Amino acid sequence: SVNNDEKHYLIISSVKPHLIDFTIELSKKLQQSSAKIIYKLHPVEFAKFDIIKENLTSFNVIVKSNSNIYNLIKWADYVIGIESTVLYESVKFGKPTFIYGWFLSQHPLVQRNAAIFIENVEDFLKKIKEPSKLNIDYDAINYFFADNAKENYQKFLKEVVNKI
Repeated sequence: SVNNDEKHYLIISSVKPHLIDFTIELSKKLQQSSAKIIYKLHPVEFAKFDIIKENLTSFNVIVKSNSNIYNLIKWADYVIGIESTVLYESVKFGKPTFIYGWFLSQHPLVQRNAAIFIENVEDFLKKIKEPSKLNIDYDAINYFFADNAKENYQKFLKEVVNKI
């Protein structure tokens, strides 16, 4: 098993309050380690930077607003979010990417094994303890970045809607 004591966790906000709760809980679980957590604000949250920062800094979470997202992805060992184009970019960079509680695990990245669905902090920590079992298909991301990505994505969405 991998030592997660010094790992870097990047949380990508999509303006969902339960992601802040997830971040606080993750920080509490990792407080005995030297792990670092960055909470990257969504641009619409920049105005609330001080409030969110005050809330999260007390839990040893670093809050970033307009930092270069590619540098943050490069820094991270794990990227966690709900819905953001950054999650696609994270997979493209070959980073283990986790989708938290989105649409009953039907997220397009999860459907294609390019990212891992997680139900909660416990589930996330359990999954990263055994990285060999994650079976992430990083090449699957090319489906979304291909020449006909728009058509592929529309086709995929129709498939998902038809399953409901």
